[in-house]
Amino acid sequence: MNKSWQLFESNLKIYLKNNYLKKTRAQADWIKQDTQYFSKGVIRLNELFTTQRTQRRFNYFDDPVLRSGYLAYFLPVNAYKVYHLLRTNHSHIHLKDKIRIVDLASGPLTMSFGFLLYLLDKGLAQNKTIQIEIMAFEQNKKILNDGIKLMKAFLFVLKGNSDLDIRVHITPCQTDLNRSIPERKPCDILFSGNFFNELSTREQQITAMDRFIRSFCHQDTLMVFIEPGTKKISRDLQELRDAFHAERTWRVLAPCVCHNSCPFNIVHKGDWCHHEIEWQTPSYIQDFDKAVGLKKQYLLYSYLMLTNRLVQKAAVVKKDVYVAVSHIMSMKDGYEFLGCGVDGLTRFQLFTNNISQNNHAFKKLRRGSVFKFQICSEKKDVKEGFLYQIKKTDCFRIL
Repeated sequence: MNKSWQLFESNLKIYLKNNYLKKTRAQADWIKQDTQYFSKGVIRLNELFTTQRTQRRFNYFDDPVLRSGYLAYFLPVNAYKVYHLLRTNHSHIHLKDKIRIVDLASGPLTMSFGFLLYLLDKGLAQNKTIQIEIMAFEQNKKILNDGIKLMKAFLFVLKGNSDLDIRVHITPCQTDLNRSIPERKPCDILFSGNFFNELSTREQQITAMDRFIRSFCHQDTLMVFIEPGTKKISRDLQELRDAFHAERTWRVLAPCVCHNSCPFNIVHKGDWCHHEIEWQTPSYIQDFDKAVGLKKQYLLYSYLMLTNRLVQKAAVVKKDVYVAVSHIMSMKDGYEFLGCGVDGLTRFQLFTNNISQNNHAFKKLRRGSVFKFQICSEKKDVKEGFLYQIKKTDCFRIL
């Protein structure tokens, strides 16, 4: 982890101890007993997020055990997903000296923290000042207040540790997004994190996205929707993508490299488009994993990035660019995986006797990798898309 992440982690630990532990333990260094203490909330939240979803009550963050468990574990994990997503898609992000953000279902400003850490990692000009205005929409006042206090404390620490002067103004908007949006103001970036997963039907999801777009998006707005990498919500997100793509007003920037309907909605209906990060798990998170029986070596998520099609120039369709939508799978005498491109789903096969210097990058591909394939092989029609059997002369390059 880089310096900014280390500062974020240390600041988070200090905040947790000062606000959720007895004063006798608050000033001491982080120890094993602290991990065990906050693990209670992590375990319970993991159950509520997975096997006991129907038992999750409204405003469960009123419980300080659950709230502190989220801050201790799920905040840094989910913020890293946002940070990685933005780094991976940096070409779609146009930064200005003044940035207005709408953070929907913000919790403790999870996505805003991911964006802030992305800014710090981007290597912007020294002594540069960036002003960020965040409108944070969250139904639970307590978790939102935690996020605001954490953000202020982190920015204070950054002043002496960064050449980038980031000034943040946060407007808290305590509201249930399912019911109303009391204040409407166009923004430069709209973030929505794990909100659609809370809605039970696709009709509700489409209605909510439509309201968000009409309320906050103007001709230059970048929309970033990130959800868990599970089958149901990932396929829901694919349907949302096609619903708004069909209006021909909004253009999908990522993860798609094609502009037709999502192939997973046409074929391979048992599969879903999601992405995976293999990260250098911080020791702090590893300690929690050991204590609660989780494993965060790989982070799974699904996402969409949209923008206004009418403003952005029409994207050049590149027939040789694909995004990997599966792992590399072993087959007899070789390997195969699925790519998604302008023609839809394409199966790539590489037999061991055809591995060469040209195509050796094939084995470095991961789910979500964007790559360029300079084709010499013949494309074959197969039952669910197309097939390339890669030859020694075919070139792979990860973008």
